[in-house]
Amino acid sequence: MYQIAQRDDLSKDAAPILIKGKDEIHDLSVSINRMLERIDQSKQAIINKSKEMGRNERYLRQLFNAIEAGVMLIDPETRMIVDINKHAQKLTGYSKDELFGHVCHRLTCPSEVNHCPLLDLNQSRDMSKRKLLLKDGSIIPIMKSALFIDKGNQLLLLETFVDISEAEHARQELEKTKKNLENTVEERTAYLRGIIDTAFNGIIVINGQGYINEFSPA
Repeated sequence: MYQIAQRDDLSKDAAPILIKGKDEIHDLSVSINRMLERIDQSKQAIINKSKEMGRNERYLRQLFNAIEAGVMLIDPETRMIVDINKHAQKLTGYSKDELFGHVCHRLTCPSEVNHCPLLDLNQSRDMSKRKLLLKDGSIIPIMKSALFIDKGNQLLLLETFVDISEAEHARQELEKTKKNLENTVEERTAYLRGIIDTAFNGIIVINGQGYINEFSPA
């Protein structure tokens, strides 16, 4: 007769039966017990790995939403938006659900259908000035970068963008000031030229290097 006893040193999920004896049945029970132990160890390793991946996913999600720039993930096959961070939602006025499944170029490249630098022009990455279409219908200038990333076994297009409205406004004001200054210089130069040309006495204008710049006909 065989004596059967339950092993208490293993987990309940893999609690084998120990069959005492010295024949083939005993040897079989030992092999089964070892197999159950390996199954239990593998299951625990999977559980631990899942927990670690869950922690990493939460950490990456926090980073994704903490970035002070708009971030979008796009499926390159369909060109559909599959994810968007909170800053992009705040900037555009759209919620994540409203943008999910929409074609990307309607948001960040509203006038450039089939001219995507990465998907149509075969570039590996892109950084350029673009336009962002907001929910209220207005358009703002952005600086956008795009490149391919590998998320697990899925290839995605990562787009990041920042609002450059203030920088563009400052640039336009600088150009306006420069143009006004050039016009003022031209007007004053013409005024001085008129004085020199109509002067009764001889006038010579010498620059800082000692060269004559202007002189009157007199």
